[in-house]
Formats: sequence, structure tokens, C-alpha cells
Amino acid sequence: MLQDHFICVSKDYWCQGEMRNRTVSPQMSEYPTIPTAAIVSPQPPFYPGDKVTLRCDIAEYTDWYWYTWYRDGYSIQNGGSRAINISLPDRAGQYQYTCEGSRGMRPTTSQHSTPASIIVTAFPVPTLTVQPSHVFTGETVTLTCAIQPSIGWTYQWDILGSIRTSEPNSNTYIINRATVSDQGEYWCSGVRERSRKSSPFSNTVQLKVEELPLATLTVEPQSPVFTGENVTLKCVIESLSGWTYKWYKGSSRTPVSEGNTFTIRGAAESHKGQYFVVRGRGETDPHHHNQAGE
Repeated sequence: MLQDHFICVSKDYWCQGEMRNRTVSPQMSEYPTIPTAAIVSPQPPFYPGDKVTLRCDIAEYTDWYWYTWYRDGYSIQNGGSRAINISLPDRAGQYQYTCEGSRGMRPTTSQHSTPASIIVTAFPVPTLTVQPSHVFTGETVTLTCAIQPSIGWTYQWDILGSIRTSEPNSNTYIINRATVSDQGEYWCSGVRERSRKSSPFSNTVQLKVEELPLATLTVEPQSPVFTGENVTLKCVIESLSGWTYKWYKGSSRTPVSEGNTFTIRGAAESHKGQYFVVRGRGETDPHHHNQAGE
């Protein structure tokens, strides 16, 4: 009766069998090498078309000369380098990437790796805001295109039908000293730095630029003013709120008062001079001025 004889060594993950009264001895089994598929760069989140670097790590042996990559079980790329650069699918979803290695000696092929799971997120829709919302000629207007998370984007703007690109690392578009010709529709979109693919368009902002409202400047009492009298200078903008006022005397850059009313109590010869009121709105640069007499 023939007897079988087997030798298995679990520590080294191989086995060999023999059959008595036979001269043939089978070869040793292949090592069940399990590679690891790893994402090298960049860090998530990932969007459609993003470029990603993957690496196939195999602990045993150093002579792996060929690597095959799979996405959800289907071969997508092979080559002699254990690291590859791929473009992610154009559709959002979760994808499993695995790899295997090949070499000239047994074992000639590794097992499939543990998977690297990549979640591809649909492009977010930007939000476009404008500040201030009520714009007058000469004011500075800031348009902001917000995408969350904000890393990895550049921004494009449709400025009255003309496409423009923001400065690097900036999601704002600034209109200095707005004019009536700047009014109209504005929108933006994000462009991925990794793939150059664009997000959906943002909401549309309708910018309206109006001529500056009429300001009325009064002085009480009217000239001439005598020493010891109280003098009140007042700047009034009808039916509008949110304005700030700063009063200056002569060429000085230091305001002598703030608010739409400036009162000089007990007028003296030193108060004589030309007074100006500079008006602005909120954080907008105050550059509109009116002049009061001496």
C-alpha cells in the first residue's frame, strides 16, 4: 500500500508532499504573498477626474518586475513601476483598487493585494456672494466664490459675459471704483487644480450700481460766526442709512469728529478754516466728500 508523506511549515507558508515508492517529488507551493495597495497622494476628498498616485507594496522578495492594477476587479494598467498615476472616474462613487506583482522565479505571481478604497465625491456647487449688496459709483465691490472644502480649487468668473480667472489661492474678484457699466449678472465656478475639470456654475448675482445719492451739507448759524457761539455742521443723505461720516479741517488727515453732525462749542479764532466731511458705508473706503465753508 502506498503511503503519502507531507511536510508543511506554517511559519514560512509553504508545503511539500511525497509519495513513497515514487521517484517524483512535487515542487514547493507558492508563497501566498499578499501585497498592499496604498494611496500615496493626495489626501481626500477626491473629485471626478482627480489625479491620484497609488503604490503596490509586496513584503517578500525584491525582484518583482511587473505590476498589474485593477479597479473593481477589472485590469486598468500595468507596468514595471510599483507606483502609478491614474485619473479617477468621471462618476461619483466608491471604487476598490488592487494590485498584483510578477517575477521570473517561483512564485511567479503574487496574490491580489488588499484594496485601496477611494470615494469619488460629486462636484460641489459654489456659492457666490457680493459685498456690499447695494452699490454706488466709486465704491469697492467684492465678489466671493465659496466652495467647501476650499483646498485644491482655482476660480473662474463670468464678468458680464467675459470669462476671467482669479489670482492663485484667491476666491475673490474685486471691482475697484465701481461704475454704472459694471452692473449686470455675475457667476463663478471652481476648477480643480488636479484635473482642470470644472464644478457646476454658482448661483447668479445681479449687481446694480447706482449714482451717488445727493448729500446736503448745512451750517448753523450762517456766517458770520462770532466768538463764543456754537456752530453745528450737518451732512444729510435722505432716505438712506448705513453711512459713516468723518469730519476734517483743512489738509489734516486726522478727523476732528465723527457722525453726520459736528458741533463746535464756543467758537474761537482757532476754529476758523475749511471743513470737509467724508462719508462712506460700513467697511467701504470713505472717499465721497462734501465741503463746508470757513
